[in-house]
Amino acid sequence: MKTLAREKIKSTLLGCVGIILVLLVWLFAFQHQKAGVYLIPSPISTFQKLGGLFASVVFYQDVAETLLRMLSGFFLATLFGIVLGLLLGNFPTIRKMFNGIIDFLRSIPVTALYPIFILTSGIGSESKIAMIFYASFFIICINTMYGVMHTNPVRRKMAQLYGANWYQVFTQVTFFDSLPYAMVGLRIAISYALIVAILTEFFMGSSFGLGQRITETYNLYQIDAMYAYIIIVGLLGYSLNFIFNKIEKAVVGWKFNAD
Repeated sequence: MKTLAREKIKSTLLGCVGIILVLLVWLFAFQHQKAGVYLIPSPISTFQKLGGLFASVVFYQDVAETLLRMLSGFFLATLFGIVLGLLLGNFPTIRKMFNGIIDFLRSIPVTALYPIFILTSGIGSESKIAMIFYASFFIICINTMYGVMHTNPVRRKMAQLYGANWYQVFTQVTFFDSLPYAMVGLRIAISYALIVAILTEFFMGSSFGLGQRITETYNLYQIDAMYAYIIIVGLLGYSLNFIFNKIEKAVVGWKFNAD
C-alpha cells in the first residue's frame, strides 16, 4: 500500500512538473514573438478570461449545447453500433455480406459528407448529431464485432458441453468476452464525438456551442478568449475520458484484475 501511495504521489508531482514546463514554454513563446504580432496571448490574460467564463450564463449554455449534441450522437451510435457489431460477429454470413460496405463507408471522412448532411438534415442540431453519429458508429461497431469474433472458444465449447443453448452461450459467454473490446471502441468513439461536435459548430454555426464561440473569438481577433475556450474544450475532453475510464473499470473490472 505504501509503495502504491508513493507511486501516486510521484505521478502527481511529475504531472505538475509537466504542466509548469508547458506554461513556461508558453510564456517564453509569448514574450519572444515578433513585435506588433499578437498570435500567442499571455498565459495570465488567458487564464483571466478563463476565470471570467465561469461567471457567464452564456458559457454554461455553450457547454450544455455542445454536450447535448455530442452525447445524443454518441448514445445513438452506441445503441446501433453494439447491436450491429454483435450481429456481424455472431453471423459470418451477414458479416461477409456487409463487410465490404462497412469498410467502404468507414473509409470516408465524415467531413467529406458534410454537404450531404446539410442537404438532408439542414443546418440545425439534427445534421450535427447525424455527423457525430456517423463518426462514432463504425468505431463502436467494428470493435464490438472483433470482440465477438475473438471470444474464447474453450469457454463457448465448455458451456455447450454443459447443455447451454445458443442464446445462453451468447448472453453468458460471448457477450461478456466481447465487452472489453466494445468498451475500447466506446472510449475511442467518445473522443471522436467531441471532435466532430466542435467541428460541426465551426462549419454550420449555431446560437450556442463551444465551437461557435471559438469561431467568433477568432473572427473578432480576441486571441486570449479563443485560447480560453480551447482550454475549456481540452478540459471537457479530459474529463469525459477520465469519467469513461472509471465506467470502464466498473463494467469490465474483472478484465483488469485478470490482466
